[in-house]
Amino acid sequence: DKPTKGDKTPVHSHPCTVVYIIKGGRVRITMPDGSIRDAELKTGDTLLRPPVIHEDEALDDLEVVLVELKK
Repeated sequence: DKPTKGDKTPVHSHPCTVVYIIKGGRVRITMPDGSIRDAELKTGDTLLRPPVIHEDEALDDLEVVLVELKK
C-alpha cells in the first residue's frame, strides 16, 4: 500500500494485523469515539496490531505492507 500525503480512509476495521513499514512517515488516526492521535511509522519497523476500527490520514508519503491475520 502506498498512501500519499493527504490520502484519507473512511471508517473501517481490521482484524489482528502485522504491518511492515517500507517507507516511514506520519499518520493521523481517528477512533470511533472521535479521539485523534498522530503516529510516526519508522522505516523498517514491524508492528503487531490488535483488531481495530478507525479512520486514518497520511500526513506524509508512506509505503507499508499490511497482513491481516484471520481465523
